[in-house]
Amino acid sequence: MSPSSRETILEVLSSVAHIENALADAITVQTRILSKGNFKAEQLETFTDNLIKLVALSIRKELAIDIILQDIIQAAELANNPQPK
Repeated sequence: MSPSSRETILEVLSSVAHIENALADAITVQTRILSKGNFKAEQLETFTDNLIKLVALSIRKELAIDIILQDIIQAAELANNPQPK
């Protein structure tokens, strides 16, 4: 694997880690707000809806990351084992 391929893979993995951390932080904040607050029904519904949206976003993100990681693995395999023309 060439140094540029390795760097690209590491950059993608770093980006994935940042996305993971950002969503985890957002879910944690929403959960803390819900657990500490004394909210009216409307406010509670809004916070709950936000949390549901964050969890749904997290699931979609996992699917996208799976595709990206599969592509990275395939690219790395091709870089290590180029096919003759």
